[in-house]
Amino acid sequence: MSIAQEKKIDNSKIENFEDFVAEVFERKLAEGREIIRKTLSELDVQLMAARDTKQYRDKGLRSTSIKTKLGTIEYERHICRDNQTGHYVYLLDDVINASDIGLMGSDITTIAKDMIKDSSFRATAKMISESTGLSISHQAVWNIVQESGRREIEQTEEISKRVEKDSLHGNVDTKLLYQEADGIWLKLQGECRKKHGSSKEMKVGIAYDGVLYQQQKGGKIRRILDNKVAFASFEPSKDFRRHHEAIIASVYNTDEIELRVKNGDGANWIQRTDDCECICVLDEFHRNKKLTECVTDKEKAQTLRELLLRNYR
Repeated sequence: MSIAQEKKIDNSKIENFEDFVAEVFERKLAEGREIIRKTLSELDVQLMAARDTKQYRDKGLRSTSIKTKLGTIEYERHICRDNQTGHYVYLLDDVINASDIGLMGSDITTIAKDMIKDSSFRATAKMISESTGLSISHQAVWNIVQESGRREIEQTEEISKRVEKDSLHGNVDTKLLYQEADGIWLKLQGECRKKHGSSKEMKVGIAYDGVLYQQQKGGKIRRILDNKVAFASFEPSKDFRRHHEAIIASVYNTDEIELRVKNGDGANWIQRTDDCECICVLDEFHRNKKLTECVTDKEKAQTLRELLLRNYR
């Protein structure tokens, strides 16, 4: 699609540059919304003309809207009754995949999910409202995050069921798999704080089959974990292990894994493995902590640390 427009600007009327930029910005957003509205209407007409009239019976027009970076776009599309299933469907919605969260376009949900990792709900809502044509509340951002999380849980559970039925195998073959895991205590707010207390442990696990080293500008070496997969949740240990293993199995052919090397703090939920040999390694902090706990002589403990570090190198 090619869209070309020409606008003449009277330079003498530019009194405040920032106001002028804002005016042009709003004007272009409005033009973009109208272009999309017309395009959707035309596509809906084409779909209705090409449909199987014996299967899909026209039941008239219905109004809807979708929230995008251009702002809220309101449009009409036909609703049809599927004579085979008895369900009512929108042919246009199926084509444009208009099934995102709360009538939010995938562009907005992606922005919200990316920003919320580093910002609050209010800050994320403010940034989206200021940088796009959409005015969004912090509650709407909260809804996006919650619904996204619910969908992720459903997808992970579906993967777990497929793995347990032996209908899903990853394509990466490796004899040796490295894993790292830890618990991160996060502060809670609102109802979650009342239910679980001031904080709750989020379990985090990653897996990879090796390390790649890439030379960057200036001679710096970048370390990249090869075929890395990650999973995190607040679930109990049993559920976490089940879902984490499913995520691993979706990438790796677990039947080929002969040895796992697990790095962590020694917690049971990290070390437990049922299906193959496993070597559990303490991270540096907890290794030193164990030495301090088990060897009361400070000089001997320091000597052991130095020997372990020298052998490691």
